Amino acid sequence: MSDRPFAARPGAERYRRALRFTEDAVAARVSAVTITPHWLDGDRFWFEGAAGQRSLVDPDAGTVEPLATPPAEPSTSPGALRSPDGRWELVRRDGDLTLRACADGSERALTTDAEPWWDYAGTPDTSVTGLTLRRSGTTLAPVGRWSPDCTRILTHRIDQRSVRRLPLVESAPADQTAPILHEVRVPFPGDLARPTAHLLVFDVPGGERHEIAGGPLEVRFFSPIELGWAWWGADRDVVWFLTDDRGVRTLSLHRADLRTGVSEIVIEERAGARAGGDRAGYVEPHPLLPWPSHVRTIRGDTAVVWPSERDGWRHLYLYDLRQRPTADPRQLTTGNWIVRDVVHVDHEWVYFTGLGREPWRDPYLRHLYRVRLDGGDPELLTPEPGDHTIAFSPSGRHVLDTASTIDTAPVHRVRRADGARTREIARADIDALVADGWRPPEPFTVTAADGHTELYGALFVPSDLDPSARYPVVDSIYPGPQLMRTPKSFTIDRNAGPDEWPGAWEAQALAELGFVVVTVDGRGTPLRKRAFHLHSYGRLGDHTLPDHVAALRQLAESRPWIDLDRVGIAGHSAGGAAAVRAVIDHPDVFGAAVAGSGDHDLRRYLAYWAEKYEGPADETDYVEASNIDRADRLERPLLLICGELDDNVHPANTLALLDALQRGGADAELVLLPGQNHDCTTHPEYRRRSWEFLVRHLIG
Repeated sequence: MSDRPFAARPGAERYRRALRFTEDAVAARVSAVTITPHWLDGDRFWFEGAAGQRSLVDPDAGTVEPLATPPAEPSTSPGALRSPDGRWELVRRDGDLTLRACADGSERALTTDAEPWWDYAGTPDTSVTGLTLRRSGTTLAPVGRWSPDCTRILTHRIDQRSVRRLPLVESAPADQTAPILHEVRVPFPGDLARPTAHLLVFDVPGGERHEIAGGPLEVRFFSPIELGWAWWGADRDVVWFLTDDRGVRTLSLHRADLRTGVSEIVIEERAGARAGGDRAGYVEPHPLLPWPSHVRTIRGDTAVVWPSERDGWRHLYLYDLRQRPTADPRQLTTGNWIVRDVVHVDHEWVYFTGLGREPWRDPYLRHLYRVRLDGGDPELLTPEPGDHTIAFSPSGRHVLDTASTIDTAPVHRVRRADGARTREIARADIDALVADGWRPPEPFTVTAADGHTELYGALFVPSDLDPSARYPVVDSIYPGPQLMRTPKSFTIDRNAGPDEWPGAWEAQALAELGFVVVTVDGRGTPLRKRAFHLHSYGRLGDHTLPDHVAALRQLAESRPWIDLDRVGIAGHSAGGAAAVRAVIDHPDVFGAAVAGSGDHDLRRYLAYWAEKYEGPADETDYVEASNIDRADRLERPLLLICGELDDNVHPANTLALLDALQRGGADAELVLLPGQNHDCTTHPEYRRRSWEFLVRHLIG
């Protein structure tokens, strides 16, 4: 973003300073924050480190050597799904599937009957990126999985024909003067028509088609295959898949036998009662977006590793499928900490990242552990401080481990999977950022509004902080139950995975304008014990704001430079809804709000998210969670921002709120971004208008 829009404004130098700490500007001054391993065989790999230098790593030899020219890697045609043996490619054209032989390029059609909204191997609009993908012209590989022997393909046909149609108008297309009417198919809470996925298997030699019994499966977000909810068994005749019901009250594991055509439920888990209430909660397949499966079938499909929160914490259980009906599982991990991700399983061990097992650590920092499938205490494999991201080698014998914190640069290590030998291979280069005066954010711990629950967050302050001055505060909020807000590692957003909060550097950029920016993960957010997470269930409207108020007051007690007479709040998506609720319900604390693309009324949002976290489409609860139904109470300055082509949170959410505000006689500013989707927080106009609004109302 150019500094031109700010050049003539008072404080122009501060705006220029802030722009130096936006994502793109920071990315240009650091390198090797993440490294991508290019595996050459079971364990050796090369990577590109700082200043573009390539290195070859041999974990067995313990060597890291310069690499002038990287080895050629097998190339896959754009938009094709290549078989692991390199003989075949699956191609998707106009919703139909074609099989291509890599040796001679010959092709054979697998399907010819695709229809609009009833096609093969695609991504459903419930992924809330459907229109964005279509407009971008992005060619995705077909959604599918090759069988272990590469003779079969598991894929799906998705039916969206009866799903609610949502119009989106592109007002200023680049190639014509007339607006363009787009459409997405997304169900709202209570809608009977939902997209469904028919799981299919195609035989490569003859093209025979098998539809897996037990379907069609309701599609909630991504398709079951995209989420890892459907996979091949130990041989080509068995497919495993997970299903849930509305609100995810039940999660079931199915075994489909292609020889008999029979599918059976092998494991089923039902949600227990909500902690502190009389309503059921939900079974949690995974606490973070995009809710991938970490269920593993092992030992020739005779056992299942099953993550569950049934004892109040997310732990691992082992089911022995040789005992039928399935006996009670053996609990592999236990205690007041959680298993986050299952990253590898072999014949003896399950490897996983755990949170909070050592009580002196920040409970959100990932560390790698392993536990025997036959029982025993978990072993810590990454004792070094920091948040660890893990990549296993294809052989499973070695691990690429990257560790950092929000205020320290990443260190990349290779270690044996048994933890016996570790070697540092690279460090991120952040010297230019430090030389520019970067002041790392400060992690903090406070107590929730209940007086005893520990909460964790971070303070972002101007690099020229003057402790004798007083600074206005901006609460940068995201209370959604499927993401954490406070970054835990040193990340550049473009390298973050889908479960990481976008906008890590936006908080620092905003702080450079003269604010103290606060992020905190209150009760109702993920990655803590089940009761902590379920605090938001059925009360998404105001579940976390009392914790934010409590955090602000505690921070000001020990930091006299925090001015609680000038507090603003800013958020996007669920954070945008929370920002509006904050100035409506807590006007004595929050004096101004910026709300980007907010889901201000869950009756106008994706059914899966709303029904899982708020509960069934019960009118009373949904009214209570709605900002629109209390818009007449607004007394504080409010800026609303949304993209006109938002295929996640439809702009009707923002415009319906604006209508209610106008009818109630309340004032609000609106910025509508032509041609923009949900991912618009780094758009120059979004950034400019939100910065100027907060400066105007909190700094002056």
